[in-house]
This record gives sequence, structure tokens and C-alpha cells, in this order.
Amino acid sequence: MPANEGVFISVTRRMHPSICEFISNQIYEGRLTSHPSCAQQSTQFGTGLRWLEVHHANRSTESEEEANIVADQIALMLGSPWTDQFGTVAPLRAEDFMVVAPYNDQGAAPSRTSK
Repeated sequence: MPANEGVFISVTRRMHPSICEFISNQIYEGRLTSHPSCAQQSTQFGTGLRWLEVHHANRSTESEEEANIVADQIALMLGSPWTDQFGTVAPLRAEDFMVVAPYNDQGAAPSRTSK
């Protein structure tokens, strides 16, 4: 972000370093770092981004196949313990997940798990 167009906060207190590094390199030219407290965030499934390959055809704005795979993965992790940046251990809730989708309509796409 150009200096004359706003304030850039270079340290995040929310993202685990494994996620922050990717976001920083892809979007912020490597200038965003994770606060050291974020490194203690953990789950039994690991931390960071996940790449889930899904095969489908003729999809232009949403993919039910992708929505189903993502919903299944989140359902698998729901209720399992995670440790936040303060060291507090709690069960994972749906609100603890963020899904980045390649299609604008994907966020509203129903999945078989949510029906």
C-alpha cells in the first residue's frame, strides 16, 4: 500500500506465522509479519493453509463439489482442540474457520453437509 493511501500495520496478532508468511508474500511484498504470540496457535491437524484438489467440469461461478469437500474437512475438525495465541485450549467452532474460495458465488453455495 502506498504511504499516501493509508496506514499499513506490519504486524498481525491473529494469523499463525505459516499463514501470515503466505499472505505477506502474495499480497504485501513480504512486509507483513506475525506477532510472536501467534506462533503458539496449534491444532491436531496442523496449522496453515490447505490445498484440496477437487475435480469438476462446467463450473463458472460456483462448485458444489468444492463446497462439499470443504464442508467435510471442517466437519472433521469441529470440536477438536486448538490452542489460541494466548495459550487457551478450546474446541474448534465453525466461527474459527476461514475459507477462501475462487468463485464469488462459492461462499453461498450449499453443501451436502450443511443440508
